Amino acid sequence: MRAVIYSRVSSEEQVDGYSLDAQERAGQQLAALRGWQVGRIYREPGRSGKSALRPEFQQLIADAEAGRFEVIIVHKLDRFSRSLVDILTYLQRLDKAGVAFISATESFDFSTPSGRLFLTMIGAFAEWYLGNLAQEISKGKKERARQGGWNGQLSWGYTTRGQLQKRLMALGESFKAGDVPEDIYSNHAKLIEDALETYADKDLTAALPCPFNAPGVRLMFDEYATGRYSDRDIASLLNDRGYRAVGRAGRSWLSKETVADMLINRFYIGMTSYGARVKDAKREYIQGDHEPLISQELFERAQLVRQQRGLLARTNAVKRTQKRIYMLGSVLTCLCCGSRLNGHLVRGKARYEANTRLCKSSPKSIEAEWAEGEIGQLITALELPDDWRARVAERLQTDDATEPDQKSIEGRLRRLQEVYIDGGMSKREYERRRDQLREQLTRSPLSSVHLESTATLLRDVGRLWQHATTEERKAWIQMLFKTIYVQDGRIKAAEPTALLWVLLDHNVVIGKAGRTG
Repeated sequence: MRAVIYSRVSSEEQVDGYSLDAQERAGQQLAALRGWQVGRIYREPGRSGKSALRPEFQQLIADAEAGRFEVIIVHKLDRFSRSLVDILTYLQRLDKAGVAFISATESFDFSTPSGRLFLTMIGAFAEWYLGNLAQEISKGKKERARQGGWNGQLSWGYTTRGQLQKRLMALGESFKAGDVPEDIYSNHAKLIEDALETYADKDLTAALPCPFNAPGVRLMFDEYATGRYSDRDIASLLNDRGYRAVGRAGRSWLSKETVADMLINRFYIGMTSYGARVKDAKREYIQGDHEPLISQELFERAQLVRQQRGLLARTNAVKRTQKRIYMLGSVLTCLCCGSRLNGHLVRGKARYEANTRLCKSSPKSIEAEWAEGEIGQLITALELPDDWRARVAERLQTDDATEPDQKSIEGRLRRLQEVYIDGGMSKREYERRRDQLREQLTRSPLSSVHLESTATLLRDVGRLWQHATTEERKAWIQMLFKTIYVQDGRIKAAEPTALLWVLLDHNVVIGKAGRTG
């Protein structure tokens, strides 16, 4: 069998018989006696067995459930854990994983057939015990809440007499060691002593205002209720004032998520509850036996501000998610690197940006509204030369079989649309084939019909452009321009399509190319 050894000592247990070396030596001797091969030793120095939140222990369990060995050897059961709940929980998990467990100095041997049977019985007992324990704990918490007590982690801004006493002792030790200046020691000690005197009649575990953080709660609600600050702003304000979150990992910066939870916490107005999440609107609240940090009126003003800010945020989110049509998306090209400029939001503002890291242009993007406005001015300023009809006639004479090609593609477009309307193909497939045919139209020989319609558009484009939809403007741009070149935030030049090429001079340059956006 593949075996591993788990050894653990807490800082106060560095004595003979409990040292890591002694535990591992006993484990090796047992493995040699049984003919097992020890593949790894999981060492846990300086960690208490009261909690299972130990890195090597958790790695041991994970490797066991991954099938990396068949048996775990410990010196004594209390090395595995000092918690009955943890012992039952993890032995049950080992049983399900098919991993045996044995103590080198006690009669806990689950590596034999009878031992495995006993382990299965322990697993069944564990399942019942843990389920019953959870129910009893739940009952106790509910009753505690009904009587006005707090459950779980105490809300930021509150403390207990027991915690204050420990903090005062730790503060004194730090001052003796020279880690705390005398002025800070005196100030903090006085705050703690005053609080202990004020709440001398309170139980050691009763919630009472923390002399250090309670002012931060009042500051938070006062400033937020003005409507001028977001959750992030309030978090920054509290952090700047020296306030910190306090948890198992120690003191840390307050985040906007922490502030958001605190701003809807009714514990600050003297209420307590149990069962549902803090954000659950259906949660039942009970009058607590602790002192409120803020008034009911201030709390309700903060909730009103929160509702208004939430409505505004949802409105802005809808605006951001509405699909914007980028009129120049298929024609705008970087003169520097030759890549197409794609339209997208940059910090909430629509822009066209070169999609390549090789681009040397600076800036690599232009504001969409400005660029589209410039092209709109260009189009409305276009004028047909006096001899445009003669040019069209000359061009048509040089093209062979122009009309049939145009009419054939147009007929295919109509039939494609009919098939789509009748449900014969998906929208995605229809749009793909439609775009292919439209592209063929732009490449196919010109017809008098297209030239005539384009000329009609150009003669009245100023009025039509003002009343056209964004989709219509995009279609006109694609009909008139093959490419529009930009560089360093400037529109440099444009290459007309074949239709516009015939109607205008053969060298079209943007007249306002010097402007930037």
